[in-house]
Amino acid sequence: LGDAESLLEEAERLHREAGSTLGTANDLSIRAQLAMLQGSLGDAESLLEEAEGLHREAGDALGTANDLRARARLAMRQGRLGDAESLLEEAEGLHREAGDALGTANDLRARAQLAMRQGSLGDAESLLEEAEGLHREAGDALGTANDLQDRAQLAMRQGRLGDAESLLEEAEGLHREAGDALGTANDLSIRAQLAMRQGRLGDAESLLEEAEGLHREAGDALGAANDLSISAQLAMRQGSLGDAESLLEEAEGLHREAGDALGAANDLRARAELAMRQGRLGDAESLLEEAEGLHREAGDALGTANDLQDRAELLALQGDYDRALSELAKAEELYERMGDGYSLDLARELREWIEQMANEE
Repeated sequence: LGDAESLLEEAERLHREAGSTLGTANDLSIRAQLAMLQGSLGDAESLLEEAEGLHREAGDALGTANDLRARARLAMRQGRLGDAESLLEEAEGLHREAGDALGTANDLRARAQLAMRQGSLGDAESLLEEAEGLHREAGDALGTANDLQDRAQLAMRQGRLGDAESLLEEAEGLHREAGDALGTANDLSIRAQLAMRQGRLGDAESLLEEAEGLHREAGDALGAANDLSISAQLAMRQGSLGDAESLLEEAEGLHREAGDALGAANDLRARAELAMRQGRLGDAESLLEEAEGLHREAGDALGTANDLQDRAELLALQGDYDRALSELAKAEELYERMGDGYSLDLARELREWIEQMANEE
């Protein structure tokens, strides 16, 4: 990413010297994508505004559409899911009107990612199938690999771990073959989460080490922050609560510095889970309140459901079993509506534990 930054600076200087509006606009768009990878979301926002202004001024519909999609991805990172939806609708309209199949495919993938955050897993599945079809038809190997990666995450949400494993193998193969280090790093991170779900904690640790190495080497601050968050969850599973605490502090710092509201919210929830494990129930309560506020403000259905489930566990630990079951019922309703089979199974296991505790008392 450092090399990319230097090259873009030189390209933009030459375009500006030559008075090339479209060349400058394209440079700004790519600089914005780079800034997002580096965790500078505020800089990315400014760059995209300038790029879109230049593209619109020049009447470049496709350039404008790509800026809109990039702004939508940025809005998702910042927790503004409603804004992301509007931006993607406009981008897809422009791409379809122009007959840009690859642009449309990328819009569909972004819409699928948004649908997953909003809890519409069925919609996400349909959108990804259409996106992958367009990418394969166009011979776009990286687009196809990215679709497979998203389909793997969706399969994990739906409890289809075997399918997720197969999809990730194919995605990683394509990313490695293309020399896409960041795509490969993201595959490794997701494979680590899958390994944890399957109880293969040693494999998860190795995968995370490789993923974090690639993210840090590339200068991908948010990718590294996400790896730290997953490493913290792994440390909790392994009983290393002190390590988990340090990792979450570092991850949350990176997410907040970048303006990544949803990343920070997920770190807060993990810190609440850690606090419960350590017996600091008051701290857990405060952390969950903040996390749930961010998730609800963003319209993040999955994050909100997870917060409700954790709140149910906290209330049970505090001895308030009736309220615990009431909060858990809200989480179960959201999981069922989303079609999130894995999370629903976990919620039902928690319900059995709470009812058993209540009966014993």
